[in-house]
Amino acid sequence: MKKKVNKNIKKRPFIHYVSCLFGIGMIIFIFIKISKVTYYDLLLDNKGVCTIAEIYKYENIRYSRVKGYYEFSVNDRWYRGYATSLSNENLKNKILHDTITIIYLPSNPQVNRAKIAVENDLFVRGSNKLINLFK
Repeated sequence: MKKKVNKNIKKRPFIHYVSCLFGIGMIIFIFIKISKVTYYDLLLDNKGVCTIAEIYKYENIRYSRVKGYYEFSVNDRWYRGYATSLSNENLKNKILHDTITIIYLPSNPQVNRAKIAVENDLFVRGSNKLINLFK
């Protein structure tokens, strides 16, 4: 007895497989990017040191978002970073050469972030609540 072969099955074009691989690659990229930011935020929250940085430039991004670039000094070396906020946050109300509180890693000051951004990270807040729960 012969098996029936379904001839109605269409072969998918090559572009279908390429787009699937591209989609999977983008999902992996986004996951890695989020994991890296979360990892650094946890490090900054646990081992970071606070300091004051000076804002030297502003840039409007989209809609009501503002990006403020800052610089700070550690052991006579200057480091730079940026903070992004919505217009209703304090960053837009600041002026050039104003200051912002940041957190940096003493072992690598290039890893730095605005203090308010680290404190508002949902993963950091959730992990801190879990740690306090088991203390």
